[in-house]
Amino acid sequence: MIVVQSSFACEPLRGSEPEVGWRWMLEMSKYHEIVVLTRSNNQQVIEDYLKNNPQLCNGVTFKYFDLGPIALTLKKRCNWLNWYYVLWQWHARKKIRCLVREHKASLVHLVTFASFRYPVFLGKAGVPVVWGPVGGGETAPLSLLFHRTRWRSCVKELIRNMATGFSSFFASTINPCSKGGGRVLVSTPRTQKILELKGIQCEIMPTIGLNEGEILCDEKIPTVENGLNFLFVGRLVVLKGIHLLLEAFSQANMINARLTIAGDGPELKHLKMLASKLGVSARVDFIGHVDKKAIHEIYSNHHVLVAPSLYESGGYMVLEAFSHKRPAIVLDVGGLALSVNEQCGIKVPIGSAKDVIEGLAKALLFYHNSPESICEHGAAAKIRSEAIYGWRSKAERMNTLYLSTIEDFP
Repeated sequence: MIVVQSSFACEPLRGSEPEVGWRWMLEMSKYHEIVVLTRSNNQQVIEDYLKNNPQLCNGVTFKYFDLGPIALTLKKRCNWLNWYYVLWQWHARKKIRCLVREHKASLVHLVTFASFRYPVFLGKAGVPVVWGPVGGGETAPLSLLFHRTRWRSCVKELIRNMATGFSSFFASTINPCSKGGGRVLVSTPRTQKILELKGIQCEIMPTIGLNEGEILCDEKIPTVENGLNFLFVGRLVVLKGIHLLLEAFSQANMINARLTIAGDGPELKHLKMLASKLGVSARVDFIGHVDKKAIHEIYSNHHVLVAPSLYESGGYMVLEAFSHKRPAIVLDVGGLALSVNEQCGIKVPIGSAKDVIEGLAKALLFYHNSPESICEHGAAAKIRSEAIYGWRSKAERMNTLYLSTIEDFP
């Protein structure tokens, strides 16, 4: 069977959206012939990678295109990526129809961007369409967003909140499966609720995943004799909720515990000042950005991951922790909450800033007072990551969905 994948973002070894596009291509090529339509901007990176790894993409054909120089200039100089993506998709619809006819494809899979907020134009592709998994339905709670943060740091999140609300209102108009048939996949319960309220039936599937090499086998938990080491990994921006974590760490008052903040970003100076104000500077280590090759050692030296993001559709750091047999503490929202259950971590309910901080502090104290739970939850976390987030498992599920979508196509 031949499948056309539309992947605006598709590059190897890049992470985020490019990694999502690349992995779905790579995994589904094990089952079918894949024709990938992506940006011309990705061509050199892809071709250079394939020169050194020619065996990886047998049965895959890449097609490239971008908009004209004026649109590209506006995208770069005015930071109009979102508008550029919408225009790219508008022009891609004709190219996808041509690819379907030329290759006699049986299915179109719209892979990236993995967000429901953008309109798509594949209702007349002539074959069934699989859209997603897409996320983006969550918004940052205002009570948490403005607690101990800078106003100017919150502007971007306020704009995103408004964009999500606007997109939710028009969600019924962006269903690419409405005319030609197909399936919609979402990565978070909130996104599912938004689309189903507009009459779009969908099912949940995580966007992110782990390959076999990342699912470690013999990771050992360090001893807790000298105290627990908690870890945050990610970019230092407001949406990550680090300001809440610092206050919770202060409130928990675990004298022999330490917190490591691995990452860099615009909130670094503010967060250091906040740690000092809260009296925890001596027990909080800001270690800056950590290279992907070195991140395994960081996890190995810590006991519990804390990822209190205000929203996220994916959240790769939780899967990294799970692969190292480390439990995770997250807020009960978005893709992170989907990753964690009571067997492998703690989900803190969303409420007022006071309630969330108290909930985080209780979660920290739980592992501090019950260190045996770290091994128990960590072992369950590894099993869960492999069963649900391993790319092999995800690809098997997607292939089943491909086949049933074609079978159900009128």
